[in-house]
This record gives sequence, C-alpha cells and structure tokens, in this order.
Amino acid sequence: MQNKSTKVYLSFGRHGRYGSDTAIERMSMLDAFYSGRQLAETLPPCVTIFYSPVPRAVQTMQFRRLGLGCCRAVVRPELEESAPTFTIRRWRDSIVQNAEAGERHFHFVTHLPVLEKLGLPDLDAGSICICEADNWQEMLAENYEVRLWPKTSPEELQKLLQKMKITPETMERLNPDDIYRILGGLS
Repeated sequence: MQNKSTKVYLSFGRHGRYGSDTAIERMSMLDAFYSGRQLAETLPPCVTIFYSPVPRAVQTMQFRRLGLGCCRAVVRPELEESAPTFTIRRWRDSIVQNAEAGERHFHFVTHLPVLEKLGLPDLDAGSICICEADNWQEMLAENYEVRLWPKTSPEELQKLLQKMKITPETMERLNPDDIYRILGGLS
C-alpha cells in the first residue's frame, strides 16, 4: 500500500460570487481565504496557484493565496472560459509532466466552462474540487480520485468575522485591500 504522504493533488476552485462594487462579494473574499487555509491544513504545500486573468478570478486567487500561504501565482489564458478544450487539457498535462520532485500540490482558480472541459464536477461559485493521485504519472493518465471540498459554513464565516473583529455591516464598507490586510494580520 502506498504511503499517503506521496500522493499528489490538483485542486480546482471556481471564482467567488460577483460583487456589485468589487470583482467578487466581500463574503466570497472571506470564503476564498478560509477555504485556502483549510486546504493548507489538509494538503501538501501549494507550489503554484494558476488563475484566469478575469477580475473575479484574480480577486478570488488573491484571497485564496493568502489562506494557502502560497508564494507563487501565475496568470494563464488557458484558464479563461473561452479557451478550447484541447488547449486547456494540453496545458494542464504540461503542469503535471513538469512537476519536480517534492512538488505535490497545484491550485487553479478558474470558471465553470473550464471545469466542464476538464471533465470535473459542476461547482458553485467559490467551490473547490480535488484531484488526488498516487503520483504524477497516475495523474497524467487521469487515474485520480475526484472529491468535492466541503463548503465553508455560515458559522465558520461568522467565526472568521469575529476573529477579524468586524461585523457583516462593517465589512460591507471595507474595500478589498482593507479586508486583505485584516486577514493577513490573523495568526
């Protein structure tokens, strides 16, 4: 039986919900941060976050990256909704083929059509799925298990607001940079 510590992961997250005066809703910012923290506590360290250049994906990536503690983020046109299936799959395969020894987790922030083109489950805005394989060769052969990441509960978001020492009403008056700064200061 293979040691669990050698498994590899591709995690795919859909961007947060559209905001009225921001790229994504403020609660989606908290959700992206919180889910990133949960991923960081459960999976191996994230090597790179790849993300779509569309503003809602960029903003989701920023907050998820903060939660993940991932140092490297790379914008990719292959993660745009209009990218052809062949292009998306070929690019994803190149990530897997070029993974170096010790690299075990890459995260992607993208759109529902991209997930569909990869044959992954339909995700709600802000949701995540994980592809887990025994090694990168198995991942490349698409011999992986797909599982949905648990959604952040309203109670978990409320606890996060309490840690931030703000109310939902106060949060609606903050800009994304303020929210990012406050989240970055949490231990």
